[in-house]
Amino acid sequence: MLTLRFSLEDNNLLEYFCTFCQDLLDSVRMTNDDETAYHILRSRYYSWRQLFRPDNTRMTETEIMGLIGELLFLKDYMIPNRGIDVALDSWMGPEKTHKDFSDQQDWFEVKTISFGKESVRISSIEQLDSDIDGTLVVYELEKMSPSFDGIRINQLVNSIIALLVNVHQRETFIAKLQLFGFDFSNENDNLVFALKNMYKYKVDTQDFPRLHRSLLPNAIARAQYELLLTEIEPFKLN
Repeated sequence: MLTLRFSLEDNNLLEYFCTFCQDLLDSVRMTNDDETAYHILRSRYYSWRQLFRPDNTRMTETEIMGLIGELLFLKDYMIPNRGIDVALDSWMGPEKTHKDFSDQQDWFEVKTISFGKESVRISSIEQLDSDIDGTLVVYELEKMSPSFDGIRINQLVNSIIALLVNVHQRETFIAKLQLFGFDFSNENDNLVFALKNMYKYKVDTQDFPRLHRSLLPNAIARAQYELLLTEIEPFKLN
């Protein structure tokens, strides 16, 4: 008989360890052969291991805020409106493509800024450049004390995993988190945010202020710019 044992050494991670154990059980629920189950469990373990790894290269506060924005949009808009599979497939942010979310219907670029900031940074020409209309989504987060009952990225990730109904969906989600360099670090819980506002702006092909690759000299390889929120107010969606 094959035996696998997984032990938790840090009780602060108990909530996430329980999610991990439930995923292991779900992955072999329909398997009757011990050897097949062993290989499935081993594969699942390697998928999850990166999220519990002891790593000295932590995500920065800015990176965590950016990921929180994309996760909030995934959870609160894409999954309810597109369904889990389409939402996960359309989430391209961790893969460093030009748009954070894109499917057959729309594209969305998600930005997260500190509360009170008057502008949003566009990191490349291509982020808002498109031949079809899209949406710029801006989340405003305020950093709070660790004792505040607000948004913690570990809990947000765990809440999304709880929405995923099968092993394939969880595997896809975990793989995308790994591309961000995310793990269930205890230090993440020291970063707590309050969601102050969320705005959506229609990025139309005619009037929205943005840089167009086709209108720039060939010598300009890349560019960043900032948009004043007050100046794009006319494009705000309800």
